[in-house]
Amino acid sequence: DYKAKDLQLNAELSFFESARVSLKLNGNLAKAPTFLTLKLLHPTLDGQDIEIKLLPEPSGIFSALLENPLQGKWYIDVIAQDATWRLKGEGAFPSSSPVFLGSDS
Repeated sequence: DYKAKDLQLNAELSFFESARVSLKLNGNLAKAPTFLTLKLLHPTLDGQDIEIKLLPEPSGIFSALLENPLQGKWYIDVIAQDATWRLKGEGAFPSSSPVFLGSDS
């Protein structure tokens, strides 16, 4: 996404066994978003896609609770509240390693 690249945005997305997801956003934003949209897209199972709002915590991390922990491969989009930028990536779950999202992923 060109706007995300201009802002030098990237993120570290962590998924936990408790189904909690947290995101640390880095870059040159004028102000922190009030929320981010997380889209989890299953590559093969139609109807399994997930969309959830990530809300800010006092520490600057954005987080949400999924209904269930993720299993298998997923494509990941994180979208600004005003849809002006997007970060992309993919991950295989369960995993104890964070997923790194970039503007040119």
